[in-house]
Amino acid sequence: MTHTHRTATKRYIFILLLTSVALFSSCRKDFSVWRAHNEAWLDKNKTIIDSLSKAETKTDYESAGITPSGIQYVIRHRGYGVTAKRSSAVTVTYENFLIDGTAVGHAEKFSVEIKDMVEGWQEILCSNLVKQGANFTIYIPWNLAYGKTGNKVASSARFFVPPYSTLICHIEILKIVNILPK
Repeated sequence: MTHTHRTATKRYIFILLLTSVALFSSCRKDFSVWRAHNEAWLDKNKTIIDSLSKAETKTDYESAGITPSGIQYVIRHRGYGVTAKRSSAVTVTYENFLIDGTAVGHAEKFSVEIKDMVEGWQEILCSNLVKQGANFTIYIPWNLAYGKTGNKVASSARFFVPPYSTLICHIEILKIVNILPK
């Protein structure tokens, strides 16, 4: 290989490395922009939740508010009877969305142990806010949902839920089963 070819090869490798760095940097920027967009959206939604919680007449819902951890909620029906514990199993119907309206999950009669859910779901389901039969919407900040890693589609590099995503979840609790410790 001549000196000219080696120099050209080194330049090519250098340009390839610079391009790779630029591409990876832009990916991080996209997620940081997405994070800022999600946090700004939650701030705007907080104003709506605050006004709903202070409304004298609540026509389509029983209560609205924000938990100390930052989960925003609108409870259409609180439910009755059984309250879940972290050791409980629940059967729910749900729909999950990103703030841009992208559907990222839904199921009818989905059964799961609470300990296997994202932190935001665990917190709300185990609170005194909802019981069996409840129907509500929660707005989960990214740090209580899938965090800074997101949730990837099985066997794919695409993100099902991108990092730093707020989750909007419409949930109905069909059944709560409190599991006895073994």
